[in-house]
Amino acid sequence: MKTSILVLVLLLAVQAGYTQDISTIVKDVEASLPNDTSGWQIHRKQERDQGKVIELDWVHAKEIVGVYLYQESSVEAAAQLLYKIRTAPVASITPTVNKFEFGDESDVRSNHHYLSGSYVLFRRGNVVVRIDSTSTGKTTPARTLKNAVRFARLFDEQLVKFARKTG
Repeated sequence: MKTSILVLVLLLAVQAGYTQDISTIVKDVEASLPNDTSGWQIHRKQERDQGKVIELDWVHAKEIVGVYLYQESSVEAAAQLLYKIRTAPVASITPTVNKFEFGDESDVRSNHHYLSGSYVLFRRGNVVVRIDSTSTGKTTPARTLKNAVRFARLFDEQLVKFARKTG
């Protein structure tokens, strides 16, 4: 009986740790943006899977940046998730841009064939970040790439800071 209660307490602590970890990173990124005069605002924020996944949509005029954070139980699980996202049919047909690096491994793509959108996928430790940048108005691949890279830098910086605090 004591063992069952201990296991339950440990499981709850692990789940609470997931929520605290990536929500702390999101809060730090949110706090860094108000000082920025760019006009980006959070339009949507949603937590799923007991806080292991956080989805955010930032909007500025007609530009949209979607950020998805996934916290996995291990570095290996995060690497597998990044691989699955990277090789998904939509992502795999988008041309890769090799001049950027984020986290422990990353993939940066910009599409100009059927719509102007850019993607940054990266992993730092056991956290995977997917950033999608597009617009509801007229835009260019260079513009969506600039937005995706900007948000990738913000999240990567906060992940590094968080790792230094907790590591």
